[in-house]
Amino acid sequence: MNEIVKFYTISQVPNDVQRKNSRNVSLLYLQTEDEDITKVAVTENGSRNYYIYNKGNLILEKKDISDNLYYVISNRGKLREVKKQVTDIEVNDRPCELFTYQGRLQGLQVVKITFSGREEFENFKRPTWFKDELKNPNYEKGLGDFLSIEKE
Repeated sequence: MNEIVKFYTISQVPNDVQRKNSRNVSLLYLQTEDEDITKVAVTENGSRNYYIYNKGNLILEKKDISDNLYYVISNRGKLREVKKQVTDIEVNDRPCELFTYQGRLQGLQVVKITFSGREEFENFKRPTWFKDELKNPNYEKGLGDFLSIEKE
């Protein structure tokens, strides 16, 4: 089966939605010559991972990269950094992730839902507090602040 991942902006999470496993995540999007290629270094709970995507499909994953490799990866010119808090929630008995953005994106909240197939997606009843669907799975690549990492 083909997995379906959907992203929705939301107005506000209702108080009765249980929140658990909250963590801070930093995403560094590296500039590339090819617009189909996305390179990102992700820091979460002190662990750093490096990913390369081609048109949204994962083609390289390096887990727990060293501080030295992270420094080399993140110092190749201008980067786009996105910071968010990720919290696990349930929506209509479905596990989801709530992204609460920080910095310039303060106030933006997005829910990520993964479905195991088309039927599961079509049977999902979207709650009224969901607003718009984000159709671009790489929407975060265009968000955030540009910054230059200086050599320490």
